[in-house]
Amino acid sequence: MQGHRRLSLDELESLANKGDLKAIEVLRQNALEAKNHARYDELVDLAVTSGSVSAITLLTVSKLGDYMSPDRKTEDILEAFAYETLAFRRGYLNADYRKFTGIYKFYPNQEQELYIEQRADELMIEYEEKRKGLGFAPFDNSPLASEKETYDQLKEYRERKEL
Repeated sequence: MQGHRRLSLDELESLANKGDLKAIEVLRQNALEAKNHARYDELVDLAVTSGSVSAITLLTVSKLGDYMSPDRKTEDILEAFAYETLAFRRGYLNADYRKFTGIYKFYPNQEQELYIEQRADELMIEYEEKRKGLGFAPFDNSPLASEKETYDQLKEYRERKEL
């Protein structure tokens, strides 16, 4: 990413529009430092479209907001949980909205869990369509090999523990 920091704004924009995640990250950091929140949000969305799973987790956290806030809305939490489900489907096996339920003291009922799944489906379709519109190949939803190995080991451990 150091090399990307030396590029002009025009060069970074050009690379970002071609899906270069490092260029998007530099532009995102610039937007954050400039407190240009609208541009920051655009770049996070472009990062997700370009294949960044970590950008999906940024969206999860931003949609969750302050867990102590009395203004927190159920819709925002459900949307955040849908993004976390999307991250899992995109190959981030550590993504699981249930890790937030205790912190936020919000436990989705069956109807809300169905909504989360359906909304994650919609988000996947939306981002796939955006990718297609930019001329990008479909997402590769394969998890990293190291993450898959850890996930499989934990799953096996839990299964044995339940016996």
